Amino acid sequence: MIKNFYYYAPGGTSAKNLKHWLQIIEAPELRYFDYGPSKNLEKYHSSEPPKYNVEELKKMKLDIFITVSTGDPYCLPTDYEQIFYYTSSARVYKKHVDAYNHLDYLWSASASIEIYEDMYNFLIDI
Repeated sequence: MIKNFYYYAPGGTSAKNLKHWLQIIEAPELRYFDYGPSKNLEKYHSSEPPKYNVEELKKMKLDIFITVSTGDPYCLPTDYEQIFYYTSSARVYKKHVDAYNHLDYLWSASASIEIYEDMYNFLIDI
C-alpha cells in the first residue's frame, strides 16, 4: 500500500493552475484566470478577467475544518484571516498545530493524533 501511495503522491497540478496561483498572488483582487486582453474579451467579454464574488461566501452556511500552523510557508495567518472574514456565517473549527509544514497535514506520522481525530469528530457532528 505504501508503495502505491508514494507512486501517486504528491498528486500534481496543471501549468494553468500554477499560473493562476501566481496571478492571484500578484493581483490585488481575486479574479478568474487572466488569458490576456484579447482572449479575455473572447471568454469574458471584457479585457480583464471578472472578479470572484467572494462576498457571496458570507451568505453560505458552511462547515469548515481548517488546520493552521506557523510552519506552513504557503498559508500565512493573513490568508486564514481572509478565509474567516468571508466565511463569517460558517461553523468553523480551527485546529492549530505547531510547526507543521504544508504537507505534514497528510504525511506526518503524528497527523492521525494531531488532526484526524478532531476532524473525524467534527465531521460526525455535522
